[in-house]
Amino acid sequence: MALSKLIEEKCIYAGVHAASVKSLRNAIGDGMHHRLGLAKPAVAQIVANADAWKDAYMQDGLAVVPLPCETASTKLLFFLLSKPLDMKAGDHIPIDMVVVLCYPAQEAATRLQTMATVSRRLRNQDLRKQLRGVQDASAAYVLLMRNDQDQAA
Repeated sequence: MALSKLIEEKCIYAGVHAASVKSLRNAIGDGMHHRLGLAKPAVAQIVANADAWKDAYMQDGLAVVPLPCETASTKLLFFLLSKPLDMKAGDHIPIDMVVVLCYPAQEAATRLQTMATVSRRLRNQDLRKQLRGVQDASAAYVLLMRNDQDQAA
């Protein structure tokens, strides 16, 4: 699956200040509300649900977090943190990139495939290094789409 079908430039946040997991969850909630149009009460419940975070993939400074949402289709939000955040990843590397996979509850079966696609794409060390060096969402989007086209070729 192509990333271009899952993410829009407006859903990428660069330089996110998150001093704690709680502040990161708040930033994610704001993104879900403002960029995906989800209602604030629903977002607060989704983001606070500890069970939803158990399925997160965390490795090499990257977290891919699947969250069931009231969206018509699967969408991604991408956060580049201004400083790495200790999220107790299995490899003990602090997280500085977070991809939130918002998927409709009725499409739960496809979330694993989508998580695998995103994780594979961002496993590329050169791409992660380039993404960590960007200062704005537009530059991150260009890198992700360039990589998307390379993968399709």
